[in-house]
Amino acid sequence: MKNFLLLTLLITHVASAQIFEMVKPYTGGHYAFSRFDPNGVNQFAVQFNNLWAADISSGFSQYSGKELGQTFTTSGMRFVWGKKAMQWTASTDYAFGFGKEKNEAKFSNGITQIMNLRATSNQINTTFGVALKENSVWLEGMYCTNIARVFIEYATVHRNGVESYGTEYKLNGLYKGLIRTMGIGAQVSYRKGKYILYSRMLMPVVIVGPGKNERVFTDDQSTQPQPNNFPSNYENYVADPATYSSGNQGLQSSDFKGFSFGFGFFYIIGKTKN
Repeated sequence: MKNFLLLTLLITHVASAQIFEMVKPYTGGHYAFSRFDPNGVNQFAVQFNNLWAADISSGFSQYSGKELGQTFTTSGMRFVWGKKAMQWTASTDYAFGFGKEKNEAKFSNGITQIMNLRATSNQINTTFGVALKENSVWLEGMYCTNIARVFIEYATVHRNGVESYGTEYKLNGLYKGLIRTMGIGAQVSYRKGKYILYSRMLMPVVIVGPGKNERVFTDDQSTQPQPNNFPSNYENYVADPATYSSGNQGLQSSDFKGFSFGFGFFYIIGKTKN
């Protein structure tokens, strides 16, 4: 964030020399389709369904890895400079995204177990590229720093409709996983006046944290005996929950990183030349 502010101040100062054709803030939003590795959470779903097959009318659905799409709100600064024959453009923005996917298993006695996935992303994005067709088309490379959180809401819905995260089932709770990545990608934008239609693609290339042993999903508010991590190997968890090895068999937050593709719009704040 400090580098983001310094860059904005520096370029805004240089812009006073009228090197830039455009130095404008913008705001907008986009929807991003994302891809994650579903093997860990699917292992849990399959083992849960198999273990309780005689007692459930329908089990947890398996994931394809495309469920956690996110809606983003975005704000930032856009810069365009250079001669008409060859113009360059750059931007820097902050984007916040959120998404949710519901899943449930219904027992024959009318009780339902829910396992909802929620995800949030906090991104700092920087782009650089060329401005074409009189500053109406921007083709850019992209760098992204992303801090993402994934939540597993695991609860029991009783026959009277009451949803409980309580102690009637040890696994009930709100589990949180954190993953920080750096990614690269591309952005293509089309501008018409103050309105910009754009699409962006991102691929995480480096995990910058947390460490491998800290990528588990933990219910920090649980009053149950340890471990309080969400399992991937449900059979081993049920067999001996007191000594369950979360480091080897717990669901990992790094499973939820992956390629994403999004599209949306920006609105330029202030007057523009065309």
